[in-house]
Amino acid sequence: MARLEGDLLGNVYRWTGHFPERTRILVQHLARRAAALDLAYPEADEAAVTVALTTLVTALAMNYVHSGTYLA
Repeated sequence: MARLEGDLLGNVYRWTGHFPERTRILVQHLARRAAALDLAYPEADEAAVTVALTTLVTALAMNYVHSGTYLA
């Protein structure tokens, strides 16, 4: 996740208006949870994981922009 953070912050802001400072906190929280759960993926799946992570963060950001919370 750390490798994607820079591009992810900019792209999520561009498409949602969710400020990069908030997105950074969200991504760091997700990274801590993934580490706590010992989640990993095969290197061959990196492209798919990048799309999935981007989709998740964008959906959470849109929830926040429209409702003030990350929960739907």
